[in-house]
Amino acid sequence: MEFARWTEDLVTGHPQVDTQHRRWYALVNELHEAIVAGRGDEVLGAALRAVYDYTDFHFSAEEGLMQAHHYPAFGSHRATHLALKRQVKDLIERNATRKVLPLTVGLFLGNWLRDHIETVDRRFIEWERAAAR
Repeated sequence: MEFARWTEDLVTGHPQVDTQHRRWYALVNELHEAIVAGRGDEVLGAALRAVYDYTDFHFSAEEGLMQAHHYPAFGSHRATHLALKRQVKDLIERNATRKVLPLTVGLFLGNWLRDHIETVDRRFIEWERAAAR
């Protein structure tokens, strides 16, 4: 079982966003593969930094789309992005002192991704489609 299983119900229909979401899922699942191989503690720091960097890249791109389309819920959507970035940064810091378990991190990230895509991102994409009509 993967931490974050990509399923077709996660497809938003926006090619750029969907491609980035798939890559994000792949990063989280690379951590899962390392845990299964018994290397979770060894790779957690690098995995978290990779997730943080990609999260920053993806959020910047997504927020650019929202601003370009004058998305009225930009502020609240961005707040969810900032909260995750703070949480991942906190996990990176806690990992430096081994106060975090790789399995817990993977489950958290997988659940967060699915919930965010299914609710917050989907609202934006649906709004964008409706506004384009």
